[in-house]
Amino acid sequence: MRVLVTVGTTRFDDLVAAVASDACLTALVAAGVDELVVQHGACELPASLQRRGANGGDLTLNPPHSDHTGHGTNSHPSDNGWTVPVRGADGRETALRVVAFAYKPSIDEDMAAADLIISHAGSGTVLGALAASKPLIAVPNASLMHNHQVELARALGNSHGSRKGEEVIVSCSIDELVDVVREKSWKNLRAWVAGDPRRFTDFLEDIAGYKTS
Repeated sequence: MRVLVTVGTTRFDDLVAAVASDACLTALVAAGVDELVVQHGACELPASLQRRGANGGDLTLNPPHSDHTGHGTNSHPSDNGWTVPVRGADGRETALRVVAFAYKPSIDEDMAAADLIISHAGSGTVLGALAASKPLIAVPNASLMHNHQVELARALGNSHGSRKGEEVIVSCSIDELVDVVREKSWKNLRAWVAGDPRRFTDFLEDIAGYKTS
């Protein structure tokens, strides 16, 4: 099972750190995850996800090749990567495959190849995940000014702990992420059915205070 973690074009160090925590990695492996693809942006990749040397030490992460925009141009997730040890709840170590990059011109292929997406709650990423019919755990980036990610996540999904039955995404805070992964509520999301796009632009106009057309 492959999970894509993406922070978009803004810094979201807290999300990368939360996913890389021992508790979250253990929960992911327990849920059946064997490959983790991380688009970490400007954040340094945490030590727990870095490539290990022969003596167990971390190796300097080689950045992806970049195009003239400075965005990485890594190939398909399965074409590169390395494994890191993750200790399970039973104390046994499991090998987790990791692929990491800062940026790409497009992560559409990564979304298509993922079984689950964990991301910031930016509108582009949320809509991309829904269009790809992928389960999504959206974590709003509370550090952003004029932040509309919380409103968007609430409009399309449920906050952790509620059970409405009509959610197409799961929305949670950084502190709730491990519990959401453990509970696997993202496996029960209903499929997104495309409807009138005006409903979404009306929502953006309402929370952002400007006209989209």
